Amino acid sequence: MALNITVYAGSSDKISVTDEEAEMIAFKIWQNEAAGNLDYLIYWNQNEPFLSLGLAHFLWYGKHNRNRYQEMFPQLLAYFSQHNIRLPDWLKPDTPCPWENREAFIQAKSSNISKYQDLYRLLVRTMPIQVDFIVERMQKALPTMLSSLDSDAERHRVEEAYRKVLHKPDGSISP
Repeated sequence: MALNITVYAGSSDKISVTDEEAEMIAFKIWQNEAAGNLDYLIYWNQNEPFLSLGLAHFLWYGKHNRNRYQEMFPQLLAYFSQHNIRLPDWLKPDTPCPWENREAFIQAKSSNISKYQDLYRLLVRTMPIQVDFIVERMQKALPTMLSSLDSDAERHRVEEAYRKVLHKPDGSISP
């Protein structure tokens, strides 16, 4: 069940994501990002040093295998905890990925070990809540994006593009 969050994009756009909208958005993201295949909710791409999890392919590193990309799965786990989503007993926001490499992950998956199954069940049952997290991150990203630009013209162009994504042709907010 989604959390019915309200997000403010910029100063005047109010986005409310209902449970129904979160489920619809989750389904669309799942279709787009995982080809509608639940196996891709937990996936380790070849030649990547991290596991990708959830609707937005949140990155998760092992204890010894770090990389330059921002690790987001621990932040998603913290979000779950803040919103009273029960995590498996072994899993906390500061828990490193239990597999250090793709081969170890594939072995765990093919052996159907409990940690893999726990992650799988967690990600399937929390798809709408993952949408809430994605929307919250999106809302927080706009001011950061705008502040990184050098000119008012660039900021205006980015904000306009952002608003075009947020609005339907009739001007209403698009889920």
